[in-house]
Amino acid sequence: MKRRGIAFAVILVLAGCSNASNHSSPRDSNARRTRIVRVRLVSAPPPVKRACRTASRRLDAGIYCPTLVPPKWGTQMEVCAGCNGTFSATGSFPAPRGYVGIPGEYRTGHFTIWAEPHRLIRQWLVGCNGNPFGHTVIAGLRMTWTTCPSGSELDSGHVLLEWSTGRWLYALSLHSNTPTNRRLLRIMAAHLALIRGT
Repeated sequence: MKRRGIAFAVILVLAGCSNASNHSSPRDSNARRTRIVRVRLVSAPPPVKRACRTASRRLDAGIYCPTLVPPKWGTQMEVCAGCNGTFSATGSFPAPRGYVGIPGEYRTGHFTIWAEPHRLIRQWLVGCNGNPFGHTVIAGLRMTWTTCPSGSELDSGHVLLEWSTGRWLYALSLHSNTPTNRRLLRIMAAHLALIRGT
């Protein structure tokens, strides 16, 4: 019971509770739809780690794998573990009332993780030709915030946290650029595991 109790984290995002939140920017406009959003992150189920390990082995590269993910995402994801020289795992997840995720789909979020070598970046097999808007350092990794315009490849309409290690570029990605989603990405980024499939 105790182990089960630490298997999830509950994030409470209070939009408008601080001075910073009261001054919304164009990228925060979706956040006005709700004042309180509770989003639960759970321990990544076995299929997530298996996908990361398979990709690491096939690509002969370290894969940063999230250990916390949205509920039910890990058992419903579509995986490309090495196809076209990249790794991606993407899928939808149920979200609470007020969550801003996929437009037009009631209470549904969309989360993606991916990795690709720098030599393939301009082919847009994953990610997008996006718009960087800031940097942060999480778990010792310098990461870039990027938004992807609608209609732009795999991460259309998403906000991304991207970072590089050696010859590889990595990202965590959620549909819709809101304070809630940026907070979720920060937490998932702080709980990454570097997987090396041997």
